[in-house]
Amino acid sequence: MKSVRVGPGKVDPENLEPTIESYRALAAYAQSRGVQVIVENHAGFGTEHPEDLLRLLKMAGTTHIGALPDFANFPDEPTREKGLKMLFPYAPTVCHAKGLEFDADGVETTYDFSQAMGIARQAGFRGFYSIEFDGPGDPYVGIQKTLDELMRFL
Repeated sequence: MKSVRVGPGKVDPENLEPTIESYRALAAYAQSRGVQVIVENHAGFGTEHPEDLLRLLKMAGTTHIGALPDFANFPDEPTREKGLKMLFPYAPTVCHAKGLEFDADGVETTYDFSQAMGIARQAGFRGFYSIEFDGPGDPYVGIQKTLDELMRFL
């Protein structure tokens, strides 16, 4: 299925109505074109409080809008675990398997990559894993290490 990622932008968690209305309109247009709209936990919204993003998706109330979970866009392990468990059931097409920093053996050290993959698997995720690298050093080396880490758990 084709999908398009939209950023949450500036969202007021106390007044989601403008965002809900825009997502409903976007999802209706996307549905007419055979496209799934996916929203990433990104730019502050859905990162520290993933329940806000889930609430937004549910309130938009359409089958053509879903989540795009990003493994690394959470402030800590408890929030990552909670957030991924909340978002993966609503992830129809893509997630971001992001690498940040690796040890000498090529293991992600900033967060528990294996746990993130386990949550995706447990949720029955069958979409694409989009590889990203957002760490120090050579981006080509970082992408390869991220791919290697991903392949260990597929």
